Amino acid sequence: MDDFLVDVQEEDVAGKIAWYNQQLVVVKDDFIRWLGELGYTVDALEKPVTIYQGPCERYDSVEYQLTLHGDGELDGKKLRLLPRGAWWVGSLGMIQLFGRFGDEMIGFFQKDGVLSNAPDAPDYGYVTEDAWYWEKRGIDEHPARLSRDTVAELVEYVS
Repeated sequence: MDDFLVDVQEEDVAGKIAWYNQQLVVVKDDFIRWLGELGYTVDALEKPVTIYQGPCERYDSVEYQLTLHGDGELDGKKLRLLPRGAWWVGSLGMIQLFGRFGDEMIGFFQKDGVLSNAPDAPDYGYVTEDAWYWEKRGIDEHPARLSRDTVAELVEYVS
């Protein structure tokens, strides 16, 4: 049996799902706080979802639907933070952010994770700590750690 399957079998599946779902709350709360610092108030709605992925095959999670209010150009914009899964190649989980004009992936990457050390993926050298990163698309792009400034850019990008 290969090492990956041994790791999955020994993994605390329920614990990983609980961690991932708690991290979704952290990301949602960070988005709301950072958007607040940018002058917006945010209405957040929760929608239960089932994820079909991982060693348990399916598990429950929550999608967050965010509506922005304020005097800026993002007033009235709607966003969705959709959980994609706790088991994702190269990360400890992925969230997909949907806006009116696009979607982007946000992953939890580890500083010493598989992708950060891969010789054919030098962009992941930008993963400087275990955290959530916007996995920017494009040949010359590199992951950007979530912050107020990153979220401002990300929301503009998808909206």
